[in-house]
Amino acid sequence: MAVLKLAAALVVSAAAQDLFLAANHRETAVVLTDSPKSQAYSPAERQCAPLNWIKQDFGTGHWILNYSDATWGAYMVFLGVDKKHWNDEFKASDIHQYAFIDDYFIMNHTIPLTNFHLLYKASLSGKWEKNPYPQVTPAGMDPHAAVNLSNFRNVFEEPGAPHPDSCWAMRTDMPVVQNKSGVLKEYIVSFWRELTSPIDMRCTLHVKDAKTGEVIEPWATQMKDSKPFPNYSYRYFRKTVQSFVDAAKRLPCAPTGEQNGTYFC
Repeated sequence: MAVLKLAAALVVSAAAQDLFLAANHRETAVVLTDSPKSQAYSPAERQCAPLNWIKQDFGTGHWILNYSDATWGAYMVFLGVDKKHWNDEFKASDIHQYAFIDDYFIMNHTIPLTNFHLLYKASLSGKWEKNPYPQVTPAGMDPHAAVNLSNFRNVFEEPGAPHPDSCWAMRTDMPVVQNKSGVLKEYIVSFWRELTSPIDMRCTLHVKDAKTGEVIEPWATQMKDSKPFPNYSYRYFRKTVQSFVDAAKRLPCAPTGEQNGTYFC
């Protein structure tokens, strides 16, 4: 009987996961995208879980960098990061925690190797607001190529952006002003976070010229071989799993420390 109960529980769990990934319910969200829609997919074919489910899954557990694709090197070059420091970005334990409340979110961002930690609250309305990051997070940047951060904006995009298989990707736009040889130039770094399974997060990035709105090289035309979709940089996070001992303790959620009544679970 115990074996039958366990089997039934596993079937229910698997069915719930399938429902998470294939629910056809849609919600209304702020739309902020310039990503082309692929003819290979249509709204009828794409089946996404409700946005609220996506938020709940984002907001449980710790997300830890699993690996950075080789295409992430394009971003390192853009920032002027010395290659001897690339391992700090590619192999560091980059850790995210999220809590979603109504139209805003709280993030706890930690990179132990570089002693970086930031806890902040931000809107999901797609409106510009003060960027809480004091600087871009990769270490080892060229000191002669200063990068200034000012504002940023965050929003969940409709399914189909930035990729044909995307379901409610969370987009962050960040103006970056670079000072190269005394000449100031502004760009927009666009960064998407999206779930590809209940425990896997895909992060996608490209950079545009702030004045023209055009995607700059190498993302414009020189990354046709990047996968799973061309002309983007990628890195991947995975949700941590509790040990059986900790799970048995039924450990409570922890307060975020950013706002009363909000928790990291």
